[in-house]
Amino acid sequence: MSRQQGVVGRFELDAGGNVSRFARIDPAGTVRDSFLFINPFVIDPNDTRRMYMPYSRVMYRCSDITRTPWGSWDTAATAKEGWDVMPLKYSNKVISSVAVSTLPADRMYYGTQDGYVYRVDDIRSATPSMRDISGASFPRGNVECIAINPHNADSLVAVFSNYGVQSLYFSADGGSTWAAVGGNLEGPVNGVGNGPSCRWATFAFVNGKSMIYVGTSVGLYSTALLNGSATVWVQEGASSIGRAVVSMMDYRES
Repeated sequence: MSRQQGVVGRFELDAGGNVSRFARIDPAGTVRDSFLFINPFVIDPNDTRRMYMPYSRVMYRCSDITRTPWGSWDTAATAKEGWDVMPLKYSNKVISSVAVSTLPADRMYYGTQDGYVYRVDDIRSATPSMRDISGASFPRGNVECIAINPHNADSLVAVFSNYGVQSLYFSADGGSTWAAVGGNLEGPVNGVGNGPSCRWATFAFVNGKSMIYVGTSVGLYSTALLNGSATVWVQEGASSIGRAVVSMMDYRES
């Protein structure tokens, strides 16, 4: 888990949920003020020892977070092991979101604060390849989240969190083409102006059916069919979640 400005810890809990061991594992040699206040990171779903973490305009990767010994909680360079900066041709843009694929593995998508999305292949290699896959109609807004279909890494949703912009874009071909899929979330929703701020998206599989969930500033919504501007999003948990802000979510099939 993490706290503000990129401080990340690895914790081991006992059967009662109490912390039994811990270690601080964020990259050594970094400056906290250069992390975002809420800084993203991702554990590789194919190998939970591997971690990826943006630091301003670059991406750090850790080959094995278990190499940092238990009990380490300082800022010394020797305390947090296994990190390097991914050798990519970075743009001068602050990275705001990151996601790693499951099938196939070793693909990363990341977004920036000013509306750009990049694809990186062969992320474990010494020479990963990177390309700009930003859509021509993307707003110059904050890419808060990128959701990847765990069964098909070519299928993904980019979430722009600003108000007054198209919030949701879908690609079925790994970022070669994009379609806005905000649908009824882009118009008045429960009387909320031009529509809510979208914050997060997740692919889920419910009773054998593929679903996409979106967290917004006015609750949780879902759809089973992405159909461009005609996409219909339905509120989930109206009497339980209600209009609470849904900033983030996680999901597992098992």
